[in-house]
This record gives sequence, C-alpha cells and structure tokens, in this order.
Amino acid sequence: MTRWGEDDGCLEDVLNKLLSDDTVASCGAVERCQRGVYEANYSVYFPAGFEVFTDYGPVKSKRNRYRARVEDGHWRIIESADGDGVAGEMFPSLAQALLAIAKSQGTNNIGNTWKMWKYLDGGRVHQIDRLRPEPRKRRKGGR
Repeated sequence: MTRWGEDDGCLEDVLNKLLSDDTVASCGAVERCQRGVYEANYSVYFPAGFEVFTDYGPVKSKRNRYRARVEDGHWRIIESADGDGVAGEMFPSLAQALLAIAKSQGTNNIGNTWKMWKYLDGGRVHQIDRLRPEPRKRRKGGR
C-alpha cells in the first residue's frame, strides 16, 4: 500500500500522479496548492477555496447569514453577524464552526451539520449532504 506524506505534495497532486487523467484538478507545477479539508468519516474532500453558507439564528425571522471557506486545511468564517466574534476564526470542521456560531448566540443547538451548511453549484443551492457518497449497504453480520 502506498502512503501519502506531506512531502508528496497536496492531495490533488497525489491523485493526479495516481490517476493520470483530467478528473482531478492539478495544482500546477509552480504554485503549491493550499490544503483542503477531508472529512474521513464520510469520504468527502473539500478543496481549498470551497465555500459554504448557512442561515443561523434562534428563529427564522432573526437568522443571520454565515459563510465559510476552506483555507489551509481548515474552515475560516468569512462572513458573520456583526459583533458575534466568529468572523475570521478557523475551525477543523464545519460542525465545530457551527457550534461556535451557536454559542455566539447563546445556545449549543446546531442540528445536522450536513443539512445546515449549503453551497452553490451552477447558481443552485444544495446542502453539503449531497456531496456524501450513497450510504454503503450493510453486509450480513453487521459489517
């Protein structure tokens, strides 16, 4: 089995070397790409620069827009409600970012992270849940 190390380059470089096709975007020979975020539990890779948003608040009429972008292997909050203290903060996961947003509003209730965060694709809004692979069917014996 081949192991991937930091000296091998960014994940996109490694995948390009392994796959040798155009299905994975290249980072380029001169420019080093920033690290993306890989959610190992769900096999979802968010490349550097990927943006998501959520409308969060205690009631629908008082929800605020929050946006986050992948930067250097973390999620950075790039838009938030005035004075909530989370703008510019970086988090290792969207769940932790959402928890910080919730705490800034006096609660710990975050709901389902995969349904709360959304992204734009071709002008259409989708939940990030759409990016997860279909659930694997369980084999007999619970494996």
